[in-house]
Amino acid sequence: MTDLTAPSLPEYCPAWCINCHAQALEEGCPVEAAGVHMSGDKVGSLAQLSNPFTNKTHPKGGESWRLDLRADHDPGSGWQSLSLIHFEVMGADRPSPTHVTLELTPAEALELARVLAYFTEQALLNGDPA
Repeated sequence: MTDLTAPSLPEYCPAWCINCHAQALEEGCPVEAAGVHMSGDKVGSLAQLSNPFTNKTHPKGGESWRLDLRADHDPGSGWQSLSLIHFEVMGADRPSPTHVTLELTPAEALELARVLAYFTEQALLNGDPA
């Protein structure tokens, strides 16, 4: 049997949700997209990269990143699905532009952070610039 109930916007939001579901709907988003819980995003550009072995420097501003937290609204339960960390990296100054998107569970993000911290520490101990 088919569920004939119309999709609805969330009645409750997690504490991190910026709660602009009705506004997204008014701006023309489909109700499924407007129902997604989203945090405010954090954006930045990668610092200038220098390679001490080749003496090449890549200028700042060619590559940027954005992070936010998202969870789909589940109209059946009135709550959301698992929260995902949405991580995008955009590169504009390479021969072909790069755009990578990762959606990580909180556990995956913590594991990635641990591994990144480990390798960063190893590079710094090696004398690489911070």
